[in-house]
This record gives sequence, C-alpha cells and structure tokens, in this order.
Amino acid sequence: MQLVWKGGERRIPKNYEGFSALKNSCVMTRLRYVLPYLKMSQNIVDLGCGTGWNTKYVSLYCSHIFGIDNSSEAIEYAKRVNDSVNISWLQTEMYKLEDIKTDSIDLIMSVAAIEHITRDEMSTLFSESYRILKSGGLFVGTTTGFRKVSKADATKWHKYEPSIEDLKKIVSPYFEVIKMENFKLNTPDLVREYTEGMFSLKKKEK
Repeated sequence: MQLVWKGGERRIPKNYEGFSALKNSCVMTRLRYVLPYLKMSQNIVDLGCGTGWNTKYVSLYCSHIFGIDNSSEAIEYAKRVNDSVNISWLQTEMYKLEDIKTDSIDLIMSVAAIEHITRDEMSTLFSESYRILKSGGLFVGTTTGFRKVSKADATKWHKYEPSIEDLKKIVSPYFEVIKMENFKLNTPDLVREYTEGMFSLKKKEK
C-alpha cells in the first residue's frame, strides 16, 4: 500500500492516508511498543527502516528522524514514497553509524530488524548506538520472539535470534535494561499468532 499525505499538515495523524487500513496490522502492533517513548523535541534513528513506513509515521511525533537500511532499493522507494521534511535517509548497514554525530540522538528505534545481523554485528550496533545517543538516551525496539537458547542462522533471513539472557549480556556494557520480554502478536493480517520480543534500554552514564 502506498502511503501519502492527504493534507498539508505533517503532524496530524488523520492526514496520513492508509493509516486506517494499517492500524490493526502487525506493523502497528510492533510500533505501539515504541510510540510511548516519543517526544516532539527528539532526534531519532530508525534502524532497519526498510521502505520507510514506520519512519514516516514516527516523523509526525519527533523533530528529526534518520531512516537507515542496507538495501538501496528500499531506501530509493522510501525517498520516493515516504519522504518528509524532517527525514534523512541513509543507505548503510544498521551497525555502521559513522555518519551520525556522537551524542546527537535522543532515541533509537528498531522494529523487527536486529535479528537480521550476526551476534558480533549486534555488539558493534550497541556500541555505536551508545556513542551516538545523548546522556539518558533510549534504544527501543522489537525483534523475533526471544528463544530459550540463542540460535545463529535461525532462518534464511535471520542471522541471529537471541535469548533474553544473551541479549542482556550483549547490551550490558552500554545499556541498562528497562524492559525485555516476549509478547503475543495476533492481528487480522496474520494467519496465526506469533511470539515477538520487545526491549527498551537506557544508555549507561559514563
């Protein structure tokens, strides 16, 4: 579905054509775990943004947002279909954040994305996230359901699916865990109930 603005007001959600069709979807269910942390003054990074639907929706609720994805095709589509005045698009691996300044970001979000990188790449991701976040900054996201035992190459697309204890260990040098748990994803657009994981992290003080 192509999502476009119906009106000139960027910050009015009802002007976001297509939202009514997606509000009960798995996309919005995942995003609901991120939305409570958003503030209008924030600079945000969306890791693994894909074609930019989440990025554009979140742009309603923040000052500026970077949409980051390693797919050139996805980023080109995002620029063409989901662009907005307060979005910057970057085509790079989600753990390569050299183009973002140190201590410049208030919140990092990652919806159904970190499972697509390896454990070592996750470690680099959280190290780089620590660098770019301001003091007290947050990293909030969802991933595939947390396993009892972590597994590499769990599917054709998932390079690493961690357990809760393993993910805690990966993030522990950089973040305090606010919440990390599984939740049930059961929406009309899914043919069966899924288990997903959510996490909210706060940058450790230096």
